Amino acid sequence: DTDSLEQYTGTYKLPMTPLQMRVYAEKGNLMAQMTGQPPFCLVAFNRNIFIYSPSGVNMEFKTTERQLVLKQRGQTLLFMKE
Repeated sequence: DTDSLEQYTGTYKLPMTPLQMRVYAEKGNLMAQMTGQPPFCLVAFNRNIFIYSPSGVNMEFKTTERQLVLKQRGQTLLFMKE
């Protein structure tokens, strides 16, 4: 539900770069939008793990550390929540 998604929402920045990702809840879905890109809908895979299959994106939210780990095509990026 939307209330449980709220723990993941916010703006996450990739340190030392201008890249940021906005994560927000919309109509019961968790949405993500990278700087300069269209938004995409995330699908819950596991507790704190969401995926976006068309791009092979796996996103793990580490809520206590205020981090987002994005994995795609063998690359891992660590975003920090603002």
